[in-house]
Amino acid sequence: MKKQLTIIALAALSLASCGGSQKQNGGNATDTTNVETPQCDVSTTTTQRVELTQDVLKDIWQQVHTGDATNEPEYTADCITLNLVPFDGISSAKVFRIDDTSFKVFYIHNEVPSNPNDWPDGAEYYLSEYVYKDGKLTKTTLQSELDGTFGISGEFLNDTLKFLDADDKATIFVWSGKKMERK
Repeated sequence: MKKQLTIIALAALSLASCGGSQKQNGGNATDTTNVETPQCDVSTTTTQRVELTQDVLKDIWQQVHTGDATNEPEYTADCITLNLVPFDGISSAKVFRIDDTSFKVFYIHNEVPSNPNDWPDGAEYYLSEYVYKDGKLTKTTLQSELDGTFGISGEFLNDTLKFLDADDKATIFVWSGKKMERK
């Protein structure tokens, strides 16, 4: 009986060392089991921050300002202004960062009437809102707080948008990081 237990134990050890599940075909057996190896996605999709350079400002200006201008606009760090003298009005585009790759652009076009004697009561301004991303400027719906007539002129001073009416009363909006909020 001891001899049989020893033989059984040796057989069990032998099977365990071979994996215990191979079929004996009288020779070397080949394991044809397919084992799927998990594949890792090694591609990295990191978005590089787009800096607001003069080239980006010029690209924005070329897309937003469709009028003819003999004068060159003035560029600052985040604003483009064109003063068409003597009585043609002022156009400006103010650029705010939305995220690493896109910007919000507000475009004001002040148009002075053909008769300068009507200035400033007859002046009109137009305000438009855009998103600039991947080199493309897309017009968006003007946020409701800005929709409407607030006066005869509008201008940006840093992060503040100021409208004046005929009595020089100001309506002011400030950029909150996401939108313009009335102050």
